[in-house]
Amino acid sequence: MKFGTPYCGERRDSFVLSLRLLKVNSAGSVDGSQTRRTGYNEQHNCLWRTKTTQDCIHGPSTNKVVTLPPGCVTISGFGDHGLNMSNAPEGFNARVYICLTAGVKASRWRAILAAASSQESATQFVPIMIRGVGCCFQCALNQVIEQEGTWFLVL
Repeated sequence: MKFGTPYCGERRDSFVLSLRLLKVNSAGSVDGSQTRRTGYNEQHNCLWRTKTTQDCIHGPSTNKVVTLPPGCVTISGFGDHGLNMSNAPEGFNARVYICLTAGVKASRWRAILAAASSQESATQFVPIMIRGVGCCFQCALNQVIEQEGTWFLVL
């Protein structure tokens, strides 16, 4: 994922800013059919649903191997409408859904937007935890496992 050029327009009494999140393939070219359009209002609303991990003594180490405990599922991509929790395939139901973003800012935003749009109702709300800059992958996983219920973890 990468950020595209933002577009600005105007309404009668306000400006409208459209931000673009572009999917990039392994060759580095942009897949135009996978562009996610958003704005600051949607991003702000999504952040209200998140919690950030606490810093750990290890720091943001990314070269360590992490073993996932039972009940964890990794996700490497979302559609434009997020993840429909009620129609998830058999065996995909988990307590922790880990979004593999590896700290890429555009990928993290894309995962947050998709996870927030997955919410079907206030009663089926799945909270989102974002790995902070001073926390390693393992400690982020440990912190989200300590929480009750089902969670999204954005690495």
